[in-house]
Amino acid sequence: MPRPNVVCDKFGGSAFKDYHGFTSAAEYLSRQINDGYSPVAVVSAPSGVSNLLIDSMDGRRKIGDLKGELHANYNQILENVADGMERKLAVKEIEKELSLMEGILAERDYDRFLALGENHSGILLRHALGLRGICASYTDGCEAGVCVNFNGLPLVNASIQRINKNLARKSKSVRIVGGYVGSHVDNGKYKLMGRNSTDITGALVSRALGAQRYEIIKEVPGIYRVEPEFCKTDIVPKLSYGEAGQITWRGAKVIHPKAVEISKNAGLMIVVKSMENDGSTVISSESGTTREHPVAVISAGNFLLIDVRDSNIRSYYRKIIDELDEGDNSTFETVMPANELCVVMQNHGGHEDDYAALLKNHLEKLGHEPEVSSRTLGGIGLTGDAMKDIPGTTSFLTGILGKRGINIVISSQVDVAGPAINLYVKQPDMKEAVNAFCEELF
Repeated sequence: MPRPNVVCDKFGGSAFKDYHGFTSAAEYLSRQINDGYSPVAVVSAPSGVSNLLIDSMDGRRKIGDLKGELHANYNQILENVADGMERKLAVKEIEKELSLMEGILAERDYDRFLALGENHSGILLRHALGLRGICASYTDGCEAGVCVNFNGLPLVNASIQRINKNLARKSKSVRIVGGYVGSHVDNGKYKLMGRNSTDITGALVSRALGAQRYEIIKEVPGIYRVEPEFCKTDIVPKLSYGEAGQITWRGAKVIHPKAVEISKNAGLMIVVKSMENDGSTVISSESGTTREHPVAVISAGNFLLIDVRDSNIRSYYRKIIDELDEGDNSTFETVMPANELCVVMQNHGGHEDDYAALLKNHLEKLGHEPEVSSRTLGGIGLTGDAMKDIPGTTSFLTGILGKRGINIVISSQVDVAGPAINLYVKQPDMKEAVNAFCEELF
């Protein structure tokens, strides 16, 4: 059952760029305490620190240089602390953390090494709260109880039980938890959950502690109906879990799709907002769409189309899909016209010909002789719960592009978890297509 006074706040790395970022976060948590809430903070590494750690682990930056750069960065933050005693305590704690880096790297405990940035955020935020007379405790994700499998995927029920056991007793202080990492279910060692996974940690902590709501703090006051790089739109005030799931699954980086799923399964309200009280996007079971305004948000980005042609393709098309799904690839659409298989995939940028050549080589080794080609498409996803109740929505939306002379290469429609219509156009036409939808729909 939700506890009416518990709120979980997730702060991303962009919130911790400098001294002002940590003091702003501490002030935000202080305001929540004054309003009668019991806040829990989940933190990412300070802006840019994870990349520095990756560079050092990969040998592109010497460990001594890394420590020196981090030491200088944190000293610059802490020199603004007026309270001499609090500053000395924070400096001592940061120096102790930095002294551990060489040993952890020498032990090849790479996942723990890459998660050290979250520890630094936790220490700095704890001392920023201390300056306000607020007691706080920090725990990394592994020690907090986040439990993951060998792929770094969270074991939700086990994590919720462990986090509740480890953190519930610390309710008299502001609990700060590091994201990004958990403990391996088989050996208890540190195991990363992947980039942007602090959102997942926040959802698990929210569930474990019975939070009333889960706030994801960003630099912008919510989720835009369309990314600002395409056109100027307002913040969408309300999204359903299904709508949020659709846009995040297709690559929108507003929130991790697994965090949406974890929250949905418990009816946990997500609020995407800034630290200022200037609006927000609420994600819950309710959609803000209507028959008059059936589209909630539009996501857009580049995708890779792999086209395989062979008169015998029905006998081995599953092998093609399995091959394309390996590694960190994501298959979004599969279309099978006569003697042809078209697969729309995640685009990693600049590797279109490599994918086609590697796939062709693999299939030829298996005794097949297909023609394989690839190209980049612009993908546009339109989602809104109200679309499922309006006949002719697909025709209406495709007609908007038709009036502009924009051809659709591939399209798909989903009406299950969250209604969505996905349209793929030639990459140079994508921006004009998005602008056309903005003008007609918003």
